[in-house]
Parts: sequence; structure tokens; C-alpha cells
Amino acid sequence: MSKRSIFAPLVALVLSLAVALSACGPSVDGEKKDWERSNTNVTTLTSEFPTFKAALETQQATAKKAWVAAATAKGDEEKAKQMKAANETIGKLTNRVGEVKSKRAGLESTITKLGKLKLGKEESKKRSEAMEKAREAVTEVNAAMAAAAPTDEATAMAALEPIISKLISADGAASRALSKYKKGKKKKK
Repeated sequence: MSKRSIFAPLVALVLSLAVALSACGPSVDGEKKDWERSNTNVTTLTSEFPTFKAALETQQATAKKAWVAAATAKGDEEKAKQMKAANETIGKLTNRVGEVKSKRAGLESTITKLGKLKLGKEESKKRSEAMEKAREAVTEVNAAMAAAAPTDEATAMAALEPIISKLISADGAASRALSKYKKGKKKKK
């Protein structure tokens, strides 16, 4: 077999990978959709978490400047890169505040699932204790979100860190309880 016949498939593979990777970059249309979604998220989150409104809107204004500047970029590739940077600016804080919303909803769902289990007296008591701890965590998170009043991304991110940690911890404990009592229920059948 000649060297030429060995390298031809390799060259073809490398070229096809290069084309595939370049196709995975940001596109103007994709970035426009992300921009619309992010701005809708800001509106939704500021209504749900009004104490974060100033920080979210400040971040949105900064991103809007970058978005407007992206419109003047030459070529779709450069325009898409600059749009992506604007989306990352607005998305970072928006995603983190949205994480509180989704993790809280997940914890509340776990509490509901725990409550629906039919258990014996002793297990029921322990399940109620687990549910109460989870509910306390939700109450504490709601209070922390209401008490926070960040005006910029840095203070918002600092305020969100312990809140998200509390949600993760509480959901982990509630999920372990749910798993434990579901397993116990299956063994009894």
C-alpha cells in the first residue's frame, strides 16, 4: 500500500472535521434567538424577583450596548461573535437567577412527591421531618431573595451563591429521603 493511499483518507477526515467544527460556531440567527430569549427571561425574573431588578437591568443595559455595537461588525462571522459576547453578558446573571427559580421548583416537586408516599407510622414521621426541613429551606431562600438588593452583577452573584447552595443541599436531603422511602415501599410489596 502506498503512502498516498494511506494519507488520502486521513486528509479527508481532517478536512471534514474542520468543516464540521467551523459549522458549530455562533450564527447571527441563533444569537438573535438567544438575545430574545434572554431579554424575555430578564422580564420574567424581574417580576418574580423584584429585588434583583436593578442588577438584572444593569446587566441587560451593558449587554444592549454590546449588542448594538455588534450590528456594525463586518461580516456575519464577526457579527455573530460579538452578538454571542453580548448574549453571554446578559445570560450569566440571568441564568444564575433562573437557577434559583428552577432549583426551588425542583425542591418543591420533591416535597410534593414525598407527601404522596403512603408510609407506615414511623416512616411517615421521618418523612414529615424531611419535608419540614425542605419547606424551611424554601422559606429561607424566599426570604433571602426578598432581602437581597444587589445593584450589579458582582453583588448579585455573591448573594446568589449561598442561596443556590442551600437549595442544592436541601434538595439533596429531600431526594435521598424520597429514594429511601420509595425503596422501602417497594420491598414491602
